Amino acid sequence: MDEIRRTIMNEFPDEKSCDIFIMVLTQKWSEFRGELAGKCRVEIVRDSNDARCMSAILTFEHLEDFILISEWAEETIIPYRDTLSPKTQTFSGVIEAKFELGREVIRTIWAACFMGLATACGVTCDAATYGGECKEGATIGSRKFSAMHAASFDRKGRLCLC
Repeated sequence: MDEIRRTIMNEFPDEKSCDIFIMVLTQKWSEFRGELAGKCRVEIVRDSNDARCMSAILTFEHLEDFILISEWAEETIIPYRDTLSPKTQTFSGVIEAKFELGREVIRTIWAACFMGLATACGVTCDAATYGGECKEGATIGSRKFSAMHAASFDRKGRLCLC
């Protein structure tokens, strides 16, 4: 199932209007009581270069949740936002690609592999061999892994460290 993402970017006339809207938005979202079919993630982001600008980023697992929350926002949030007169742009669509990069992601993959939860290059790892810990420099078969190794999954869902 594809995730749906809506990004709403607002540029307010002044910083105080942005502050007020973020406060109201935070309160309104904490009061939402709709019945959702899946998860919805809401992220409120203030622009670090311009304190008058902020974005709300919503990610949905189900189209019916997207519709329910869109209707709720039209009744609850949008009328208040419009009184503050921001310039607004909205983008909605299906997520085409998603990446998580960085050392923590690789560390998580190592931990799964070394705990026997995944296979590395077709060889199942034995947690007892590694004391249940993810250790840089550990070996699987004849391969020694460092923090610089890339991680990916093959078509069968097996972890491949290359």
